Amino acid sequence: MKFLAYFGHLNIDIVLKTKKINFLGSSSIDSVNDVFGGTAGNFAIVASRLGVPFDLFSSVSRETHSGYLQYLSNCGINIEHITISEGTRGPVCYIVSDGVNQQYFMHQGPMENWDPNKNGSFMGDYRYVHFSTGPLENFVKLKTGKDTTITLDPGQEVSFRYQPDLLKEAIERSGILIVNSHESEVVMKLLGISRESFWNLRKTIIVTSGSNGVDYSYMGKRYHQDSVKAIKPLDSIGAGDAFRAGFYFGLWNNKNFHESIFLGQVAASRAVETGITNFDLTSDVLLNKLPEAPEFVDR
Repeated sequence: MKFLAYFGHLNIDIVLKTKKINFLGSSSIDSVNDVFGGTAGNFAIVASRLGVPFDLFSSVSRETHSGYLQYLSNCGINIEHITISEGTRGPVCYIVSDGVNQQYFMHQGPMENWDPNKNGSFMGDYRYVHFSTGPLENFVKLKTGKDTTITLDPGQEVSFRYQPDLLKEAIERSGILIVNSHESEVVMKLLGISRESFWNLRKTIIVTSGSNGVDYSYMGKRYHQDSVKAIKPLDSIGAGDAFRAGFYFGLWNNKNFHESIFLGQVAASRAVETGITNFDLTSDVLLNKLPEAPEFVDR
């Protein structure tokens, strides 16, 4: 059985840096940069540098992503499960960032109606299958192994792509739900449930809250871990994806759930300091951080 299949976006991110995000009127832009990003892309870059074994599943345009695909290959990342489309563009994400908060404008391109069931490259025999951003209605149709744990990680798309029935079906099928604090509120609203009911969904739930740490439920109990502070923050774009890479790194190395949460926080903190493409923690350095792990706190 393979360890991990990871589904999500490989975006060309057009990052517009500003001192303050204004939701109305005009803003001055300090810089514009094109970077390789997306939920799956950010994860893949960090996870590959940590030595996490995974298969990457996504859909991109050859016209816009030939350089990205070459970059992934140069990083030693297997791209054979990526569907490459002709005669289209995307996915492309326009990101306005003030270094702490971001606002996203997404062009889905070939990810809009991508159906990974059709290309036949997914065999299902994985310890973990991670459904991040993308067409959830097609993800939930995939056949997985009987011992597979599905992680549902909808990201910002839960706010505009998900319908209540589909979300409920996906949650019922999953063993782990990962969201940030805002996304957890959206999930509760879509399902029409209280916060107490949310935490009693009878599955592992991880809610990340940036500098406020992580709240999570595991084996029927709730816990909190404080954040790992970034020493010299550069930008928080992709920090959540780095958290996921560090988390799976812990599970791959047979660390317990609490330790894996902490390793995810360390990876996220370093990504904030360096940026995703310059992420420089090695597996040995990350493992050596474990003695610094704080005591997890019962909620």
